[in-house]
Amino acid sequence: LRSVPSLRNAYSESLILFVDIWRQAQKRVFSYYELSADAYFKFLDLSSSSDTVNHNGECAIVTATLRLLKLIVKHAMELQNVLETGLANTPTQPWKVIIPQLFSRLNHPENYVRRRVSELLCRLAEDAPHLITFPAVVGAVENKRNDLADFSFIRSVFLESDDKDLENMDSVEENNIE
Repeated sequence: LRSVPSLRNAYSESLILFVDIWRQAQKRVFSYYELSADAYFKFLDLSSSSDTVNHNGECAIVTATLRLLKLIVKHAMELQNVLETGLANTPTQPWKVIIPQLFSRLNHPENYVRRRVSELLCRLAEDAPHLITFPAVVGAVENKRNDLADFSFIRSVFLESDDKDLENMDSVEENNIE
């Protein structure tokens, strides 16, 4: 905090108090996130145990899973305890509808988020391998095509520059001969 210009000359006691207030505020904010994540996990658990789910119930399940995914992506480290417990105990059925969104989060910059999403996808694969296999194969093929397209583009740029270099060399040689 001493690197902040306005706090450079502050007393140590004031800085300690300031940090304590900030930690309490953070704890208060994340306690609401923890409560909501826990409630979403309980909702998913209860809704998947129900045999009949109407259209409104399906929409609510999709909303709950997407909100949980948002909490995982944005606040995974702060909500680590509740997320680990909830993801380990939640049924896989509600997550099946957002498999594409789960795959897209495998590129997340935080290793913890990638690991949790990967574990969830593995659990889904155990219950319904056909839902995971197709997107995984398509993603692998698309990545291969993108890599090949990138390579083709780079190759064409080099070939163009080689052709221009050859033309320049030919014109230089012609000028030198004359």
